[in-house]
Amino acid sequence: MNPRIEEWKANKLLVTNSLYRIAAFLSVLVIAFIYLVLVVGRKPQDNQEVHLNSMDRIYNDFNLSMCVLLMVLWVGVIEQLDHSKIYQLIFPITMLIATLGLILVLSLVKHLKNKTLIQHTFIYTIFYKLFKFINDIYNSGRVGVKVVLIVIGYPIVVAITFFMFPITLGVAAWITLK
Repeated sequence: MNPRIEEWKANKLLVTNSLYRIAAFLSVLVIAFIYLVLVVGRKPQDNQEVHLNSMDRIYNDFNLSMCVLLMVLWVGVIEQLDHSKIYQLIFPITMLIATLGLILVLSLVKHLKNKTLIQHTFIYTIFYKLFKFINDIYNSGRVGVKVVLIVIGYPIVVAITFFMFPITLGVAAWITLK
């Protein structure tokens, strides 16, 4: 019984030390991430302006999708690893995926600081250009163009937003009154 007690004490000490190390590394990681979030996109001489780079040109909805995809990829890769080689490969795989994820998350943080988180999405861009195009046509002044736009556009809007039919009816009544 004594050898087992000694083995248990040795394993307990090893696990306790490992847990303390993990807690220390995790706290350093959290502090470093908070620091990065605070300083990303800013230069010391320009305290107010956020500087965007080429990575920040990716639309935010695609950026968020890639972050989720990276997490799913990491779980899938770890699940497929051979258990005998998992301890050799988990660190490089995690570092690669975490680095890519950190770059994408910091890009989202820059857009949040720049107040362009919503405006820099692909969906917002499409709807903005579509509404601007329709508004330009509608404001061109010709009554015939306005009637054609309403006759063609309204059924399309109703078909797209069928589940919100009462709202589209209200919008149609408002447009008619204008």
